[in-house]
Amino acid sequence: MNNIVYILKCSGDTLYTGSTVDMNKRLREHNGLLKNGAKYT
Repeated sequence: MNNIVYILKCSGDTLYTGSTVDMNKRLREHNGLLKNGAKYT
């Protein structure tokens, strides 16, 4: 499997860098649509 590296612009103009093998799932986690997602973004 290939990892995807991504950079998100957060509130306050900070940047969040991460990696994942499932970008759709990871975006849902960041947006609060799935449990156990990101706490910061």
